[in-house]
Amino acid sequence: MRLAAPQVVTSSGDVNTKALADALKRFADQINATSEGQVVGATNAQIAVPTTGTHNQGDVIRNKTPSGATPVLGWICTVAGTPGTFVAITAGTVTNTGTLTNNAVVVGNGGVDVSTISVGTNGQLLLGATGADPAFATMSGDATITAAGVLTITGGGGSTILENQVFGG
Repeated sequence: MRLAAPQVVTSSGDVNTKALADALKRFADQINATSEGQVVGATNAQIAVPTTGTHNQGDVIRNKTPSGATPVLGWICTVAGTPGTFVAITAGTVTNTGTLTNNAVVVGNGGVDVSTISVGTNGQLLLGATGADPAFATMSGDATITAAGVLTITGGGGSTILENQVFGG
């Protein structure tokens, strides 16, 4: 529900009445902007995750005392209730030991650091490896693939070129 600015009618043109009406309009605009998500109020800062009060899904409580390398900035309510279920909002930092290689694939390590995989060459595929970073590999001698995605399978008496083919259903 939006608040309406007060209508002040004065025949004498009282300056104080007009100033009050202007202030109330600005106040109503701020309340409307906050309730519509255009402005975030930070008067709800606490020093710990809420344990009391009724909260709605999406409510954010700011941490009044964030500290450390990866501080908890606040908590967001993921399930409405009294007090509701909250998840910490942390400040992650992506770090890199150097310049990122052009066209490289970036992988994470489960923490805040990232690394890159060397750039593949034409015809290579990125293959996953359980418990390790994926790596580019060249297809076996029986199959080749171009940068355009044309797959050639050889074997036996000749070659089969598959281009823009759809298999299955």
